[in-house]
Amino acid sequence: MSDTTFAEIKQHVSDEHMVDLVLTIAFYCGVVRVLATMKIDNEPTYKEVLQQYPIPGVN
Repeated sequence: MSDTTFAEIKQHVSDEHMVDLVLTIAFYCGVVRVLATMKIDNEPTYKEVLQQYPIPGVN
């Protein structure tokens, strides 16, 4: 996340909520990568996201 984006979000949320937001996003990203590695399809549109943001080393 860019410093500008972080600063904009931080104007609207507390430190506790910012930590919650960042951790939620990080855990979601981790789950998506595990599902992709295990070749488990969960959401019909998630492959489009993986094409936009490929995981290094995963075909």
